[in-house]
Amino acid sequence: MRKIISLAAVSLAAIAAPAQAAYIGGTAPCSVGHISPTAEACYGFYEGNVLSGNASDLLFQQEGLDMLGYTGPALTSANWSNIFDLTKIQTPTNGNEYTFSQALSGITYIGIHYGNGAGVFPRGTRGGGTAFYRFDAGTSIPNNLITTSLQGGSSAVLYATGAAGGIPEPTTWAMMILGFGVVGAAMRRKKARVSYSMA
Repeated sequence: MRKIISLAAVSLAAIAAPAQAAYIGGTAPCSVGHISPTAEACYGFYEGNVLSGNASDLLFQQEGLDMLGYTGPALTSANWSNIFDLTKIQTPTNGNEYTFSQALSGITYIGIHYGNGAGVFPRGTRGGGTAFYRFDAGTSIPNNLITTSLQGGSSAVLYATGAAGGIPEPTTWAMMILGFGVVGAAMRRKKARVSYSMA
C-alpha cells in the first residue's frame, strides 16, 4: 500500500511540473532601464527563449504580455502569424540593438530573448532568459531602433505598436479647446463678411 501511495505522489508531482520554461523573475527581475527608450513596465525573465509559435511558448508570451496590460488578440498557434508579421522577429547586429521593420509609435509591446552573455541570470540557468516590455514610443523612433543595456541578445518580437498613449494631459486638452475656439471664431467672422448684391 505504501508503494502505491509513493508511486501516486511521484506521478502527481511529475504531472504538476511545468513542461518547459520556468519563470525566474524572482531571482533575476527585469528592469525598465534595460531598454532605450526606457520602458514603462517589464515582466520576466522566463528561462530560455520562449519567442516561438508553439503552444507552450505562447502561454508564457501571453502571461508576460497580460502582466503589462496588453489588450490585443489572444496568442494561439492558429493566429500566430496574423497577430504580427513574422518579419518583425529581429536578430540584433551587435547583441543589443534591434531595428524593427515596422515604424514604432505610441504604446508598444515587445519581447526580447537574451543569451547567457547578459550576465543577469542565476548560475545554472540554461539558454538565458526572455523578458517582455511596454514602452511609449511617442510619435516615432528614429530608424525604428531599440537598444538594450544587456549583451547577448538573440531575438525580439514586436507584438503591438501605435496604440493610443492614454488620457491626454490637461495642457493638451487646453490647447485643443483653444484651437477649436479659434477655428470657430474664424468661421463666424467669414460668415459675417459675406454680402449679397442686388442686381
